[in-house]
Amino acid sequence: MSGDQASRREVDNFDDFDALAPMPDGPAWLTLVGIGEDGVAGLGDAARAAIAGAVLVVGGQRQLALAAPLIRGKARAWPSPLTAGVAALRDFAGRPVVVLASGDPFCFGIGSTLRRLLPDVPLACLPAPSSFALACARLGWPQQQTTLASLCGRPLAGLTDQLVPGARLVVLSADETTPAELAAHLVAQGFGDALMHVLEALGGPQERRRSVRAAELAAATGQTAFAAGSAAAFDDIHRLNLVALELPAQRAVPDTESHA
Repeated sequence: MSGDQASRREVDNFDDFDALAPMPDGPAWLTLVGIGEDGVAGLGDAARAAIAGAVLVVGGQRQLALAAPLIRGKARAWPSPLTAGVAALRDFAGRPVVVLASGDPFCFGIGSTLRRLLPDVPLACLPAPSSFALACARLGWPQQQTTLASLCGRPLAGLTDQLVPGARLVVLSADETTPAELAAHLVAQGFGDALMHVLEALGGPQERRRSVRAAELAAATGQTAFAAGSAAAFDDIHRLNLVALELPAQRAVPDTESHA
């Protein structure tokens, strides 16, 4: 598992808590900067200045590579466990530090983790569009009518209650294997006819969108015994992807239930 994947899963495992302490007053020496797949070209002036003026820039290896043209101070990749890297930020208290995140740091990102582990540290945030926002924009879906879920560090079973006939969901993937695993889960839950839009590397030069029925993708990847269809080409999914789901208006009864 790459460092980016490890930190992403750790972040998602940290964001389930009931309440955050109020943001402390005072000048913020720690700034969260969201960066997209378009790199520094997509950053505003404030974000560019924050990165260039930081004595320390911390992030996943991918974010650090995207921001590299602007980094003048020390660049540091997140260690594993992530908590050790967050605690080490206190060594730079009072000096400008930037933490890089993908898109919006407070949308299934590092933002809530920092608030939880550094509750006494004033924090500024300069977000970029989240992958959820980009996916809804690409598909023309109103965000307020779309459910957001994540499978980063979370089991597929946790998604089951959100699989409601007729619903639209955007599901954040853990890696390139997630779409096929999700397809098999949809088939098992009676949603084999769900339309899956696999959106890859959103906002960057490698952005791509492909659509397929869940039953077809599950069959093409060996997850079910259905006859494979047009999904046979889904063997090169980008690691950075999400799946937008259009669930059918009616759920089929899975074999496991029909024979019960």
